Amino acid sequence: MSIIREATVEIAAPPERVWGVLVDGNAYPEWDSGIDYLGGRIAAGKRLRLVHSAVAGKRPESQLKVAEFTPPQRMVWAASIPLLGKKVMTFDLLAEGPGTRFTFTEEHGGGLFSFIQKIGGDFQESVDGFAAGLKDRVEGLKAA
Repeated sequence: MSIIREATVEIAAPPERVWGVLVDGNAYPEWDSGIDYLGGRIAAGKRLRLVHSAVAGKRPESQLKVAEFTPPQRMVWAASIPLLGKKVMTFDLLAEGPGTRFTFTEEHGGGLFSFIQKIGGDFQESVDGFAAGLKDRVEGLKAA
């Protein structure tokens, strides 16, 4: 069984500007409250090390691969996490007039993810926070 969470936001900037923020891994901790560190270069086929903010006193870490990379439209990060199962993060950008419709989808499947959801690990708050943080970051850069 998979757990899929999705958030969509309208961003007042073209897809190229949104994409530029998405591929700047060093800056993620500045605008995404759920990430303490993102290491590695965000590019096709590259591996990333993602350290999430403290959860229950621990800092969960994911090793992800950039499985799909189509600038400035779509990017997919994927991982197989021992015991937990799989994790897939999808970033979709669609030009709408002068702005961008951004959709972030996070899918967890197999292993312990089903159990985690039952005890309160919904993940929707994290997905919503990522999309809102990206919107704020991109629109803030526009004003700068």
